[in-house]
Amino acid sequence: MTFDLGAVRARWEGYETELVWGRYPVEHDPIRRHCHMVDDTNPRYLERGECPPVMVDYFASAGAWPPAELDIITFVRRIPTPGDRLVNLGHEFEWHRAARVGDRLGARHRVRSIELRATRLDPLSVWISTETTIVNQARESVATRLNQIMVHRATAEQGTGDPAERRAPEPHPPGRPEGRARLRPAGDSTNGESLPGFALPLTMTRMALQVSGTQDFYPVHHDREFARQGGHADIFINTGLIRGLLCRLVGDWAGDDGFVRKLGFQMRRPHLLGDTITVAGRVARRWRDGAHGAADLDVWIENPRDGVATPGRATVWLASRPA
Repeated sequence: MTFDLGAVRARWEGYETELVWGRYPVEHDPIRRHCHMVDDTNPRYLERGECPPVMVDYFASAGAWPPAELDIITFVRRIPTPGDRLVNLGHEFEWHRAARVGDRLGARHRVRSIELRATRLDPLSVWISTETTIVNQARESVATRLNQIMVHRATAEQGTGDPAERRAPEPHPPGRPEGRARLRPAGDSTNGESLPGFALPLTMTRMALQVSGTQDFYPVHHDREFARQGGHADIFINTGLIRGLLCRLVGDWAGDDGFVRKLGFQMRRPHLLGDTITVAGRVARRWRDGAHGAADLDVWIENPRDGVATPGRATVWLASRPA
């Protein structure tokens, strides 16, 4: 099929939405479901009304029901692409202040880039990079999120074409190492302090918990037949669960006086139903960020099949948390 990438870029790159307020204020019950999903018992979230950092975009959205006119997924789906199957490939968060129960959050989205890159799933995969700005009721900046989404066709929609084309290799984001043997965290030679990690079996119950905790009803994460029709081996955990697990790891290490400043990660391989994943990290560097003691952390999630499939990086402030 033909796909006019130039025309799509001309129409959509740089496009920015207006500021849209979340349908509901920051609330206790969704926070409780999120914590249940990642086995997080942190009293800051469950008792003191602080919003887990990775939930700010959840409360800045309209939620899953009733359907919203403008949310990040519906926004991305407005961009013409050959397929309609979405895969989230990576996040980069930067937080400026905490949100609490009762706050009202809003967001605006901007398309940063659109690329056509062949992947294992589809030689006509479209990579869409977006930037989301999140503010509170005083229009103070709460967070910025960069997101990389890939849109591809289901296997049956790709026709019979050249078999070699259909076996196009999975793409490698900038800096991505080739092959399983080199799938490891950045800064692997750093002998820093290890973060207390944890393991998590990906049972069907956990797959249900991720739907409850993220309100992400995209079938690729809970419908095994839908996932396989899209070329995946099985259902796999979603972005909300991945970032929640990494945020739990980092937040537990930073403690009550800590503030998670940045978190970025790449989802290079899926974590499938039946895997037991390990969430781990280590200190890469300690430094001062103005008045704040700070630390850069290498963080990752690994599974027995691929090793480190989700490498990431975080920065935390260890004292003098922002108001």
